Amino acid sequence: VVTLDVPPVVYDTSLNRAAIKKHEIAINRRPHSEVDIILGTTETEIQPSATLQIQAQPDGTGGFCATVASAKTVISWKMVVHVASELKPGSCMYNVVMTHEQGHVDIARGLMGMATQLIGGALASVARKSATAATPQEASKKLEEAGSAAFNAAMTKINAEMERRQAAHDTPEEYAKGKQACGLVAYYHALGR
Repeated sequence: VVTLDVPPVVYDTSLNRAAIKKHEIAINRRPHSEVDIILGTTETEIQPSATLQIQAQPDGTGGFCATVASAKTVISWKMVVHVASELKPGSCMYNVVMTHEQGHVDIARGLMGMATQLIGGALASVARKSATAATPQEASKKLEEAGSAAFNAAMTKINAEMERRQAAHDTPEEYAKGKQACGLVAYYHALGR
């Protein structure tokens, strides 16, 4: 069984432009040049938590065979949107940045189905496996390790697809919308120039 735990998106306007840039580099691991000014960022934390009930029975040859008796996974999907504190809520540039960041939220939400399928597939693959060893603990540990490997592979695919889609949203054309919608004065004022 795979379920999603998706709390409401958190909107934060407490960070200034410099803090948002540091946050963007540290959390989203996106490189930026010294002159880049970041007005908003969206972070998505995807955290699957699996509960596997493993049973180990004698295998008839002096060892033990471990199988999954039951499996449950909850995927915690948390999103935080940060908008620079220098932007006045309701202003044109604030609205442009919020619209852009909402695009990132929509992309993250659009991956929930894929994540559920991949993690569900990882869970199912482990549930179909068995592991044998000399002791019940060793057999169970082998099965748990197989589960961890399957979950890690699923998360690698999810994270790579998330990064690909999010990066595709951050285009020069997308960033030019502030100039187009709000004019050069408001745009450069928002950038602190």
